[in-house]
Amino acid sequence: MALLSSTERVRIQGLPGEGQKLHVFFATTDHPFGSRPVSGPGEFKVQFLLSRPGHRMFDEEGPSFIHSAVGDSHLRIAKHASERTAAEDVVSLKLVGNGSGWSIPFECLVNENGCVGKIVVERLPANDHVQAEKIAYRALAPFLSAWSASLDIPLDVETIQVSDLTTHTESLRVLHPYLEMKPMGGVGPTMSDEYCRFASVYREAMNATSAFYRYLCFYKLVESFYLRRSKAAAEAKSRGEKPRTYTEDVPLTAEAVKGILLWIYPWRSYSDDDLIIQQILPDEAVGKRFKAIRQNILEPVRDTIAHGLMRSGEIKTVADRLEDVEGVSRWLPLLRIWVRVLFATEFPTEFGIGEVFPAKP
Repeated sequence: MALLSSTERVRIQGLPGEGQKLHVFFATTDHPFGSRPVSGPGEFKVQFLLSRPGHRMFDEEGPSFIHSAVGDSHLRIAKHASERTAAEDVVSLKLVGNGSGWSIPFECLVNENGCVGKIVVERLPANDHVQAEKIAYRALAPFLSAWSASLDIPLDVETIQVSDLTTHTESLRVLHPYLEMKPMGGVGPTMSDEYCRFASVYREAMNATSAFYRYLCFYKLVESFYLRRSKAAAEAKSRGEKPRTYTEDVPLTAEAVKGILLWIYPWRSYSDDDLIIQQILPDEAVGKRFKAIRQNILEPVRDTIAHGLMRSGEIKTVADRLEDVEGVSRWLPLLRIWVRVLFATEFPTEFGIGEVFPAKP
């Protein structure tokens, strides 16, 4: 999260590839700079910018407001702009999301090609920008899911902007861009089939845009790494040898996380980035070992997703509820980092990073 004035430029912090919110406010006569609350009870404008998968509207290096922007989708409801000659030609679509005791009107705006590119609710009563975003998302998402299912098309929300019409602050969802990296030259190590299988699942997770799918991929890797260790230990015992022991499962503190980051990302220093520590180490994880976090938090989250999507069971975690998506996304940074710890420990040569937690003799 960053706060800035109309002229200040800030460096986006956090773990590359993970989402975050950018809060922006401007000084006015009623709220001089420094005295304005980020948000409070009142009315909010919520805008959903759509984009076709793989074709984001904004450059990942330059997050921008979407007040005047209209994105794109495969949902066509109007003619091309050059063909709209009659007064009755469609230029937008009205939706009304109804729930228990509430009704929220949305307007779907079309781009030049006649496809829905942005969906907006102009005035939504809420306690703050967080509640406004969740209410609007909960009301709109069923329409997107229903269209996707019936029309067999993807409908992706690139970003969401919430405007507090009382405090005049803006909340914008942004994705921290991945770094551009240069591979090592020369002849690399021979890669085993086993390593390639693990690496292929990691690539699946990195390419995915679904928080649920990314989580399942990363958790499967963690599960597979520990299963690999169990098999190796059993084989060592059968040979009459002492199984290998590991020391990386240390209590997670801010300093411990900084040390891990400097090890698994030797090309970048994270010592000045407090946000990345907050992303990787939620309050519930501070001072705990990964084994306990996995058992008490990560595995139940995985089970909730897997039971609903892949096994016989009730669908409880869905993409139509922003709180469900955020609940999964909250633990993705730690899960991703720990996968890299296990890669570096189990495949130090092929992974390209030496062990920082060597096995005990």
